Amino acid sequence: AWAQKSGVMSTKVGAASASNDKPDAKYGIPALEDSSVKKILSSLASTSKKNFIVPELKANLLAAERRQLLQRFPAASFRRSAAVIVGEPTAEYKAKVQELILAEKRAKIEQERKRQAAQREQARLVEERKKKAQEMLRKRKEGEAAAEEKEPEEEKKEAAEEEIVVELTDEEKALSYRKLPLPDVTDLVVAKSYADFCLPSAEDGFDVVRYEWLPDAAAATFLKDWAFAKKMSARVENIKPGEQFTAEWTAWGKKLQEWKKRQEEWKNPAKKKALLAARAEARKKAAEEAGGEAPAEDVAVEAADVDAMTVEDVADIGSGEPLFAEFAFEDWALLQIRYELFLLLHSFKRDLDDPDRTSFAEKDLAFYYGKYFKKAFSLKNFAVEKLSGLAALIKDTLAVNERNGFLETPLPDDTAAEQFVRRAEEHRRDRQRRLDAGDESA
Repeated sequence: AWAQKSGVMSTKVGAASASNDKPDAKYGIPALEDSSVKKILSSLASTSKKNFIVPELKANLLAAERRQLLQRFPAASFRRSAAVIVGEPTAEYKAKVQELILAEKRAKIEQERKRQAAQREQARLVEERKKKAQEMLRKRKEGEAAAEEKEPEEEKKEAAEEEIVVELTDEEKALSYRKLPLPDVTDLVVAKSYADFCLPSAEDGFDVVRYEWLPDAAAATFLKDWAFAKKMSARVENIKPGEQFTAEWTAWGKKLQEWKKRQEEWKNPAKKKALLAARAEARKKAAEEAGGEAPAEDVAVEAADVDAMTVEDVADIGSGEPLFAEFAFEDWALLQIRYELFLLLHSFKRDLDDPDRTSFAEKDLAFYYGKYFKKAFSLKNFAVEKLSGLAALIKDTLAVNERNGFLETPLPDDTAAEQFVRRAEEHRRDRQRRLDAGDESA
């Protein structure tokens, strides 16, 4: 504001980190952008006999920063007061907001009219030059002199503009605040600070604390409730994967590679023969060591007849064939996302260690997925547009709580990795049955 009133206008506003609280305006003047001028003005303010308003939203909600700000204005020279404006706005404030919204709408209409008028004038000038050129060409063809007398210009009559009439929509009438191009405070700043937000008090050093909208107790309750709601919805920017997550994720990666290798061996005739021979030899050796008889040859086992959910060893259903022998690319992908989301939800709960917040909402899934797995999350990988579509594919592992919108898994945190293979095979068989029945949506 000081720069603008001094005739210095910003060239642009910073994007990601910009807010109304910290506009991050760019002036092209180093002293303005490195806060040198701000420091000088802050020093001069304490020596000036003027009234000052310090509208720093985040700083005014943090006790430490409030007290630091007050140090610029010694009690011997200033009467330091705080205005607490939280809660439901007054009717007067709402009326002012609606007045500003109307003014903005009127200004947009005026700007659009000017733009259209400029376009019409430009079109008129182009048409006028075109007609003059055509007239000169006609005269040359008729042998007339190229020079022509200047014809009197027609007096332009500007059409009287209609009066601008703007009205508020029902939605705008219900607004208590204007929606501005920049947020008051960025989500990142709020996420890092909201837990420490508190209202001003005499202990900070204020001579007067005024409560404009709500009395002190109600205002404190309002802020507390707001902070709790924010806690339940704000992203935890500084969460880090714990040691247990790292260990379980590493173990899963090794098992997954072993299973894929086993499938590849089963699909390859030569490797399958060697695998079965090694299996028979291992069984024979185990029997000899146990002092028992050599095991009989394997009885033929039809994979389709085996209950996937009761198979003890997913790498061998009893005949050497792995339960995942028929897995295609999409089956491996669904197996992977099953385990990843299961592990993510339990790890988030464990690493955050907050009984009030045991999960997170859909909007933050991609963020936490990236935090933990160091890769991007995309629904397109599963041919769905919404998370509900993915949840329908892996409903045995993922659900969305209808009450609060948080993601949940019905599986306990000690669920074995093999259980996800069993569920993936059950899903594959069900999909195959539906395809065989002519269900093209399977």
